[in-house]
Amino acid sequence: WYQRRVREAVVSTQSTGSNIGRVLDNTFRGDEGCLSLHRAEEETIGVILSMVHETDKENAKAYIEACLKLWDSLMCDVTCAEEMQDTFYSSCCIKRAAEELNSKKMRKNFTRVFKNVWSMMYKGTSPKGVMDQYLSMFEPATFCGDKTQVYSDFNEQCEAIGA
Repeated sequence: WYQRRVREAVVSTQSTGSNIGRVLDNTFRGDEGCLSLHRAEEETIGVILSMVHETDKENAKAYIEACLKLWDSLMCDVTCAEEMQDTFYSSCCIKRAAEELNSKKMRKNFTRVFKNVWSMMYKGTSPKGVMDQYLSMFEPATFCGDKTQVYSDFNEQCEAIGA
């Protein structure tokens, strides 16, 4: 049982990287389906253009906000949510990893790393709250809220089987 869960986790993690590559391939080929950035072209451009502000702190905040808009467009759009869930959130292992990533302890640790890296690269204090905003993207059931039930339904399936 344990070895099966570990194997599932490794395969799920590896397939996520491959699936990101597939989205990029589809995008560069001009595909406009669910697994392409073309359907979120405005939001993708928003991420690229987010780094034009006067201060590093403003750039960081704008970048995170742009990423959140992009993620919302990609993951929460009701017409594509099921395909996105099947592609990127189809393993109970991925669900558990997202929960751990968003635990109070991990949020605290990621925030500390962010502050430390910030202090090495930029002057002044790091923007507050951006790490919590960023990590929220990795729990799609909460992030998408009422826009789609696909992720909540999947979470319930994992809980029902004890995974």
